Amino acid sequence: MEKAAPHWSQIAAAAERMLASADQGKKEKLLSRHAKSVGKNIQTLRAYLLAWRFVDTLDRSDRAKALGMPVASVEVIARWHAHDPGK
Repeated sequence: MEKAAPHWSQIAAAAERMLASADQGKKEKLLSRHAKSVGKNIQTLRAYLLAWRFVDTLDRSDRAKALGMPVASVEVIARWHAHDPGK
């Protein structure tokens, strides 16, 4: 039986932890390496991080809903929210 790919949130959370402990000048290289290790390109990983950071701001019930959505949907909502957070 084939192992399931990690959920986008797991990939993003791991990247976030790596970035938190990385020196400022080494973050881009670290992101690139992590993206490659999980079989994603760096732009996809950036989208995952944007979505993850938004999900992290949500309350528990909204967070659960967002984590059940495709990452592209969460990313769009995050961008809308950043554009007009009062709505």
